[in-house]
Amino acid sequence: TQSRSSAASDVYKRQLFENENDEPLPRLPNILQAIVDETCKSTLVPPSLAIIPALGILAGSLGGGVRVHRGGGKHTLPNLFLLAIAKSGSGKGQACNLIAKPLQAAIAARVELWNTQDLPQIKAELRITERRLKESERKGQKDPSLENIHALAELEAAKAQLEKDLGRGPSFIVDNVTSEALALKLEGQPGEAVLAFSPEARGAAGVIMGRYNNGQADEALYLAAFSNESYPYHRIHRPPVELQKPSLSVAWMIQPDKAAELFGKDDLTEGGLLPRFLITDTHAEPESEPENPHTPDEGVLERWKDLIELALDYRDKANSPVTIDTDAEALEIFRAFTNASKARARNTGDLSDLSCFPVRWGEQAWRLAVSLHVAAHGDDFPNQVLTAKTAQQAVALAQWFSHHQLSLMSRSRYEKEEKRWQRLREILLSKEERSETLRNLRDRNGFQQKEVERLAQIFPDGFEIKEFIPEGGAGGRGSKRAVLKLNRR
Repeated sequence: TQSRSSAASDVYKRQLFENENDEPLPRLPNILQAIVDETCKSTLVPPSLAIIPALGILAGSLGGGVRVHRGGGKHTLPNLFLLAIAKSGSGKGQACNLIAKPLQAAIAARVELWNTQDLPQIKAELRITERRLKESERKGQKDPSLENIHALAELEAAKAQLEKDLGRGPSFIVDNVTSEALALKLEGQPGEAVLAFSPEARGAAGVIMGRYNNGQADEALYLAAFSNESYPYHRIHRPPVELQKPSLSVAWMIQPDKAAELFGKDDLTEGGLLPRFLITDTHAEPESEPENPHTPDEGVLERWKDLIELALDYRDKANSPVTIDTDAEALEIFRAFTNASKARARNTGDLSDLSCFPVRWGEQAWRLAVSLHVAAHGDDFPNQVLTAKTAQQAVALAQWFSHHQLSLMSRSRYEKEEKRWQRLREILLSKEERSETLRNLRDRNGFQQKEVERLAQIFPDGFEIKEFIPEGGAGGRGSKRAVLKLNRR
């Protein structure tokens, strides 16, 4: 029986599964760094956990109100998909509550204003419109002229719009929602921007994995709302929802068992959802209560509150978003990082089997840069150009997340490689000489040479690659063959 593990493959697995992410979180611009530090001290969580709600709350608060110009007529919004993995009892709820407090307070104030002013106004207009509609119907029955029909149609349209407006209150945070409920919430917000935020996102993850979709991943709306692409949502008994440029931000925390389910669902990777997430395994543990608990710095909390309120003000003006310009040096930093990441994704790159992840790292750096720029400059951010310093911070943060992402993907990556090795072994066993040319493996069996070479490195006790030269050393080209190693246990 062929051994499925060797000293070399064990070394390879250790390299994959070791925590490559012990490097510290890159420094963040002033207030972002301060709120992360205060959260860590107050709630006893690591920075890798606190950064998720901090970035998510800021990006979600900006919504579609701010964008960055990245050259060539392209613009990028700040919305992010963020995911932290943390055990129950590790402090994630307390951390989220502390960071989300100013956003929750701002929403409560907006809801109060809505309930006392906007909503009564809409209801009053709706009642008047309904009365006028009945009068117009009676008039149309007596005189079905084109003029009366047009008047009736205008009133019907006004009524439909007011009924829509009734559902457009300012509570734009969602948690465990179906795709239909999410589409309706997006439709009703300025810039079609919503924040999916939860310190315990088991239910939300379950919806995406297909709880209400017969087990099939239900990620289509998430994909469109991440990329700000139009999305028609058709319903049987109600008018369709036509989203023009939705902007969804996500900041979720889930426990390790649910994370394993997510990463084990291939269609979430192949469909592109998981590659859109910035992911960190926090390794957070329940910490002992200190003798002298830390009290959050009121000055930091006030500055964080001011930043979130500033972001919300721009979110409310999403119909005419502010555009941040980028200087030439920053553009070059983003370009170099994007091209280097894409090179790793190509067939010749070291991450070709995970190409859907590195191809998005450059875009993620741009998205991060918007929030970092706003945090760095506060009220004056619209007048400031995005500089090389912010670009370097964004790239460093994107790289930090990419290390976590690859570490989390490594186990499923190794499992897939084991399956591919077993398939290759079956092919070689079926051959009389227990070998096959790399050309035939490519043309007949779908094994690219690079993949075969990689498998030979990972499973050196299983097979080797040899070059065979025609007899006499001339008269034809040699061929590389994958040769099964027998009598190994």
